[in-house]
Amino acid sequence: MAGRLVGPILALPISLPVTVAVAAMHPPHFDGSAIAGATYVSVISVWLGFFPWYRGLAESGIARASQVQLAQPFITLALSAWLLSERPGIDAYITAVVVLACIAVTQRVRYRRVAPAVIPQEEAV
Repeated sequence: MAGRLVGPILALPISLPVTVAVAAMHPPHFDGSAIAGATYVSVISVWLGFFPWYRGLAESGIARASQVQLAQPFITLALSAWLLSERPGIDAYITAVVVLACIAVTQRVRYRRVAPAVIPQEEAV
């Protein structure tokens, strides 16, 4: 547990003054949409999302699922362009194609069937 606190504690001297300065320049205001958004992210995305995520990890394997997870930002990019009519730059699309190609290559290489090595059995004494 103590190892998990080292990073945030080391970052505190930088992050705390920046947070205070930004909050002073742009005071937070909480309206209904902000509260609804925070509630959705807390309950649906974070808490309920863990159940299907961990089931998927268990069924497909951690190594494979972690590779597929790399595609998530680019799926979001495509959906935002399609559903919200956003227009990302060409560099975003080039990066998406390169990363997706790398994912495809690693998936093919990792899961090729290789003949198992024959390990000699010890002779019975």
